[in-house]
Amino acid sequence: MTKPPVFIFGVPRSGTTLLRTILDSHSQIACGPETPWLGGHQARSVMELWRALREEPWGYCSSYGMKASVVDAAARTFVARLMEEYARSKGKSRWAEKTPDNALYVDFLLMLFPEAQCIHLVRDGLDVAMSTSVVEKHREGISGFLEKYLGLGPGVPPVDNNPFNALLKWNHWDGLITKSLKGRDHLRVCYEQLVSEPEAAMRPVMEFI
Repeated sequence: MTKPPVFIFGVPRSGTTLLRTILDSHSQIACGPETPWLGGHQARSVMELWRALREEPWGYCSSYGMKASVVDAAARTFVARLMEEYARSKGKSRWAEKTPDNALYVDFLLMLFPEAQCIHLVRDGLDVAMSTSVVEKHREGISGFLEKYLGLGPGVPPVDNNPFNALLKWNHWDGLITKSLKGRDHLRVCYEQLVSEPEAAMRPVMEFI
């Protein structure tokens, strides 16, 4: 595969699933399910293995006296192989990825794939807060924890899920994405335009990637 991967970044409830579905409908782009195994969402993720191999005293770099760049390259190869094989299984030549919680791990993903093309999907913060805190019938039971609490990030205790805290989370996470993409070529997409004028919103996306 010659074309770079595409990463969709956006706060949860910002419409990232809609954009993922649209991209996945393209004849040559595979944008599959979310990848909680990729960023540092849990101890058994690629990112946590990468960190341990580079930083732990029992890890690869310390034990073997090797440079961290070797681990970086191996992690890239591993992830790329998984995503490329998925794309091929769908008869497609390029992969894209969206996992809203990766707002916390943008720097890691762009370290692995510095050539990646990034889309920052932004939705009005008040709408995101209401969509996050008011659990609609079709979403009930998906996660009892997330219906009651909001996770703000690693090392931060969860807070009650209410509109005020949800707005604070939106502001914090959207700020993290903005900071990580600052000075880097990327495309900012407005959710409200995506749902009201999908063709007008998607033309710049397709031209960008």
